[in-house]
Amino acid sequence: MSNAYVQAVVASRPDIYWRFEELAEGRVPNQVGPRWSGKTFSAPEQPSAIVIHDGFARFPATNFPRRLEAEQAIPGFNRESFRIEFWVSPDRIHWATLAAVVPEEPAKRNLHLSLVELPYKSSIVYTPGSFRFLHRHPP
Repeated sequence: MSNAYVQAVVASRPDIYWRFEELAEGRVPNQVGPRWSGKTFSAPEQPSAIVIHDGFARFPATNFPRRLEAEQAIPGFNRESFRIEFWVSPDRIHWATLAAVVPEEPAKRNLHLSLVELPYKSSIVYTPGSFRFLHRHPP
């Protein structure tokens, strides 16, 4: 990634900018501030289910759940307009959540506010390799 691109992203003043260049104690640092580091979660049976290396977060094939999420909730999120930018390059066709915005309360985490996923074998007709976007407003 070019330095000019990195500077352009930083100049846009995002709340979170994960570069995926290092992993320290299961955390990916936020390049634009001390809050909202990315925290990895994976099953104890497969602690290396998320690989952070050289600017990429890789999620190798596994039968165990795993995720990367902001370490703290973002107060006021979804009250005003927002944007989520990410680059993804799936290397296999399967059902996967690529990015999601969920409520802070654990009991309501299945109620997505925004969701980008790679659907597979769905009852809704999708072309293999397509992306699905869902947004609820109000949530």
